[in-house]
Amino acid sequence: MIGYAILKIGESELQLTDNVTGSSYQKGTQVTIVVQTNDKDKATQYFEALKQGGQVNEPLQASFFSPAYGNVTDKFGVTFRILTRGHQ
Repeated sequence: MIGYAILKIGESELQLTDNVTGSSYQKGTQVTIVVQTNDKDKATQYFEALKQGGQVNEPLQASFFSPAYGNVTDKFGVTFRILTRGHQ
């Protein structure tokens, strides 16, 4: 079990957490991966790359907590949340 981890990659962060205890297990849900960046263009680049051959769960768009947030499952069945820091 990881619990929670943050990996810094350049100016971006990759956050990892274990599956919530008691949640049902499905392929790709054993870990939550959040890619966080300060750059909206970089967030768009990550999102577009991950959606190739995958499935968009929530389109990348502005929200009350982020100028660009989206949720996508890649072609391997792993779900990613892409988050841009800051406000609209």
